[in-house]
Amino acid sequence: MAWTERLRPEIKFVSPSSLEFKPLWRGNDISAEKRLGRHAYPNIDKEVVQDLGMNSREIPLTVYFDGPDNDKKAHGFENALYENGVWQVTHPVYGLLCLQLVSYKMAVKPLESGNVTEIETEWVEPASDDGSMAIPDPASEVEAAVKILNEATIRDIAAIMQDTVSQGKSAADAIKKSMNNFKSVVKNTNAKITAIQNKINNLTNEVYLDIASIAGGVIELFQMPDLVTSSISSKISMFNNLGRQIAGNLFSSLGNSFSFNSNAVSVINSALTGQLFLNTITAVMGMSIVSGTVETRREALSLLNGYRQFNSDAQIALDKAASLTANNRMENQYVPRANSGEAIASLNTAVTRYLLNAIFDLKIEKRYVLDRPRSPLEIVITDLGATKETVDDLYDRFCAWNQLHGNECLLLDRGKEIVLY
Repeated sequence: MAWTERLRPEIKFVSPSSLEFKPLWRGNDISAEKRLGRHAYPNIDKEVVQDLGMNSREIPLTVYFDGPDNDKKAHGFENALYENGVWQVTHPVYGLLCLQLVSYKMAVKPLESGNVTEIETEWVEPASDDGSMAIPDPASEVEAAVKILNEATIRDIAAIMQDTVSQGKSAADAIKKSMNNFKSVVKNTNAKITAIQNKINNLTNEVYLDIASIAGGVIELFQMPDLVTSSISSKISMFNNLGRQIAGNLFSSLGNSFSFNSNAVSVINSALTGQLFLNTITAVMGMSIVSGTVETRREALSLLNGYRQFNSDAQIALDKAASLTANNRMENQYVPRANSGEAIASLNTAVTRYLLNAIFDLKIEKRYVLDRPRSPLEIVITDLGATKETVDDLYDRFCAWNQLHGNECLLLDRGKEIVLY
């Protein structure tokens, strides 16, 4: 049987409430990424790769409703997109798929294409609902993974070398540099935050470093609930920036190759210090995700991608440090995350589960371009169904979603793209 015979004649959508739609479809790309745990070890070429399975496939589907009633058909499909639950989609190429809607965007262009309405949709393919992925409390799993990671991170940092004055100074300088990065990014301070910062600073000025106390102080500081008072997305962005600065400092402190001498000790101490901060940032990002409120499915996927990208960049920085000490004797080599590698992998899995579980209960995103001037208040009443009890709150939300200011809060021009949740 050739591909033309296997190709189904139409695409079909069945909503969670069993509503059926058969729009037109021309083609879209399907993407997915492999989850890999990559670990570099001294005196071993290449990397040891741990296969953690595939991420969910991301499946965009751009569909079209045509004919004299295309607007009514498209509107009915749009209304169904607000239903909670998994859709059954019969794909012309891949057959029956169970998909979860992430967002959609409907093009309303009666003058340009009055006989056709185009709707861009984004879907994610969840794991099969066979009970194997079920966990009683995904947030608690993340919190437990963070606690284990904190303990493993302290065990790792204990390997810092400070047998000589120069070794101790190199470790102290690395800690101070990362703390300076912290101060430049985190603007919110109070008496308790300042006290912990002063404690860490005093400990780094000692002749012999109390590594356990310093590591405990760093972890306590970063994981304070009131450290950053902003949205989850803003927190993740801020910690991403901080992590990039720390990883950048780590890269800049590394040369091309070392034998085991004072420079090599400096590299090992810098790597272990960088690892302390990068692990701690990973942990606090996980805590930020479960302690805040994610409003939309698009935001959940964006948070997940940002979290994964940070982990990848952090591992690259640590692996580079390991490669520069690979020619030393085994006891004088840096091994990335010797104790915390497994804890990092467990936290990554817990964060992924939490966000993918949350997607089912989150709002979808609707975007469209206004075909005429409209008042934000009228949009809130007409499109969001605001009542006299909810209109004020929904109006404020609508203005915030679309970053409206000044006269835009009263009237929006034709051609303005707006977003609703």
